[in-house]
Amino acid sequence: MDRRHPQIRRLLRLLRHPIRLEEDELALSLRDALACDSGCQAVLTLVQRALPGPTEMNQLMRAAVLSQDLDGNKARRVAASLGLSLRSYFRYRSTAIDLIALAIERELRPPQTVETNAQLAQHWRKKMREALNMKPSCERCKTDLPFAAAAYICSYECTFCPECAHASHHVCPNCGGELRARPRRREAALSA
Repeated sequence: MDRRHPQIRRLLRLLRHPIRLEEDELALSLRDALACDSGCQAVLTLVQRALPGPTEMNQLMRAAVLSQDLDGNKARRVAASLGLSLRSYFRYRSTAIDLIALAIERELRPPQTVETNAQLAQHWRKKMREALNMKPSCERCKTDLPFAAAAYICSYECTFCPECAHASHHVCPNCGGELRARPRRREAALSA
């Protein structure tokens, strides 16, 4: 059995002991963040948010968590009731706990400040400067390739027109890499 997220596993086990759950620091933080009346209600709300909807996968994962932790059933019994092998059951349960951990992190993450938003904007401006270097002509036949034209590139941004790419069987003659269709840029993005 996977032992990741021990604090979340402990939190789920405490569902059977609501009084002890009300003393748990993580449960109290969730109760405040979700504006719930109790820690138990906060944990159950979080499980529902982490595994939403009526999809079969989410229903299996919810059942794997709630039947064992809330109802106190043994893993073999829960696996048999869900029609799963014990190994599959533990996989579903482990995935469910990973999703619950992500949901907890999302709920308890502090709100972004103006400074954080400025850092994100600076990050994306840097990413835009590092964007794909769109070469204006084919490296083989020197045909002009405007940014909106069809072209093929490799991972090193070697650029070829469609005819040269087909002639080389979509293999870059420079590095031997695969040639794929180059994404096209809108005119508005070019002027920015």
